[in-house]
Amino acid sequence: MTNSSVCAHNCRNICAILVEALSHESELAKLYTDAVLVCDDPETNKFLIELKDSRDGIVEKIMQKLNEMRARAEIDDSINLTM
Repeated sequence: MTNSSVCAHNCRNICAILVEALSHESELAKLYTDAVLVCDDPETNKFLIELKDSRDGIVEKIMQKLNEMRARAEIDDSINLTM
């Protein structure tokens, strides 16, 4: 999915922000996962897993929103082609 295919509407900057946020949130989730692998404290591991799960949820929400925006743009393009 490219920015241009997702952002064929008036909120181009929002798409770019969401794509960047997706990258950052994914990196944080991986960071927490890597930290769990090197930490041997159960309480800290539990905390890190909670942080990772939270980031995974955010990643999922951002991906869902970007997919919705792409689908809406495709529908709008179809409507504009038929007019």
